Amino acid sequence: SERIRFGTEPVEEGDRIVHSRLYELAAPAQPRERLGPQIPLTLASTMIQTCLTTERAIAKLQDMGHLPRELGPEDRRKAEDRLALAQRWLARYAGEQFIFRVGDETQGCPGLSPDQGRLVGLFAKYLAQREQLKAIEKAKAMIGDAISDAVHDQDPGSDTQQNSSPTDALQSEIYTFARAQGIEPRDFFKILYLALIGKDRGPQLGGFLLSVGLEKAARILQASARSAGEKHD
Repeated sequence: SERIRFGTEPVEEGDRIVHSRLYELAAPAQPRERLGPQIPLTLASTMIQTCLTTERAIAKLQDMGHLPRELGPEDRRKAEDRLALAQRWLARYAGEQFIFRVGDETQGCPGLSPDQGRLVGLFAKYLAQREQLKAIEKAKAMIGDAISDAVHDQDPGSDTQQNSSPTDALQSEIYTFARAQGIEPRDFFKILYLALIGKDRGPQLGGFLLSVGLEKAARILQASARSAGEKHD
């Protein structure tokens, strides 16, 4: 209703009137004069579980472009309230599929086979190289020299990825990486989730990796890959 009232979600005029009235009835005593930060509950719950504190979650949301760099007192308070709501939802109502714990950077998550560990190790190197370069285009142009000839086949000049959000671009890269390694993306996603959180499913992976931080995610993946190798030595 809030997005409809402020005109960012187009609807028929009759629906706009109804939702505007609903917003006024549900809003605090003094409704907002403009649209504030919009943080989906699933994103807020992911951020609070990966960042652990509200301050770090807000900083990461700013880094990812979900919140503006200059955050006024009212918008900050709304973001804090949304994160607090997500924390309560996780504690009281969320299903098991929404709750996770990020793996340790030194031990990773156990349970990978040697082949899965090899793929995870390659992808960890990809992430580390990508983060060092600080730009998707440069990472895609150089990744062939960084890890493997298979990843070198990626197209560094893709207009789709250049114009997409960081989350969507990274999500697309994961699909490309999986296919280059001869594995179905769906299966590769399950392997990455196992290596990162010990479950075969989790939050949207591109956004999740960015929320964890690519350098940290790469270290967790490397630890999980090492664990798979050590277990079968």
